[in-house]
Amino acid sequence: MEFVKFTEENDWEGETWRFYLQLEGNAEALDELALLVEKMETWGEESYSLDLDPLEEEEVDILVKHSDSGYMDYHQKIEGFLEIPDDADELSEDDLFSMFYKGGVRKLFEE
Repeated sequence: MEFVKFTEENDWEGETWRFYLQLEGNAEALDELALLVEKMETWGEESYSLDLDPLEEEEVDILVKHSDSGYMDYHQKIEGFLEIPDDADELSEDDLFSMFYKGGVRKLFEE
């Protein structure tokens, strides 16, 4: 299985978290997520980024296994199916930011 990297730079906690999102079965939803991240960037919001270059599960497992932690683990593997809310494209800047804040991307996955 392959994964892509979603990064959150959290200024409040002073930490950076990387969430490795399951690629298989999520290509369309990840494209939607990329558009949302791009939209936030046009607003000047640079807390989130998405790298769509696939990583092998073995690589992700090593990162997760050796992850340091603070507020939460710095590296997390997220499996399941990404469900972007239908109205996400219409959310305000604050609401969209809040949807991803402090690892909120995990809540968008269903097993």
